[in-house]
Amino acid sequence: MVVWTKRVSMILAASAFFATLFLSLDFSRLFDTSVMVSALVKSVVAASLFWFAGFIVADVIFKGMVEDVPNDPVNMVEGGILQHIYNHQVKTNPLLMDEFASAETKEDDPSGKKKKNKKEKR
Repeated sequence: MVVWTKRVSMILAASAFFATLFLSLDFSRLFDTSVMVSALVKSVVAASLFWFAGFIVADVIFKGMVEDVPNDPVNMVEGGILQHIYNHQVKTNPLLMDEFASAETKEDDPSGKKKKNKKEKR
């Protein structure tokens, strides 16, 4: 996930750099050093801002897509991609095992005890 975050931010930074560079150049005075230096400084600043913003936005989006996957009992039977992501999360972080209870224990209270119906109490 970190690799994709870095790739997205680098793609945004490179596109911002070249777009700003070509828009800042004055083609009538192309070889003037003041124009070139000004265009390069603007491009580097734009690229760094887009890299920083892209890194944050991509990190939020990718973490939101991967980490907020609901535990679906139908998906467990079918063996879909969501179940593979869930299994990987449980293997890498054992604390998630308690958070993602099976479909049978969804109605449990936080203490781990099952709720009783009014009829069962009598």
